[in-house]
Amino acid sequence: MEKQPNLDPRAPRNYKAIRIPFNEYEYERLELLAKLTGRTKLNVIRWAILEAARAENRKAARRVV
Repeated sequence: MEKQPNLDPRAPRNYKAIRIPFNEYEYERLELLAKLTGRTKLNVIRWAILEAARAENRKAARRVV
């Protein structure tokens, strides 16, 4: 993976947009997680992406050592 330039995690969200279709099961899970965590559904998606990226980085770091 190429080294990315220093990106601002708090930059305005005007770079890209995506549409994500959900089935009923996935949407219900998303709503439940949002309610349990006190987050919006959109924030849950962003949070999950960042958590998954952190987990992958930790796994990659363990493989290097």
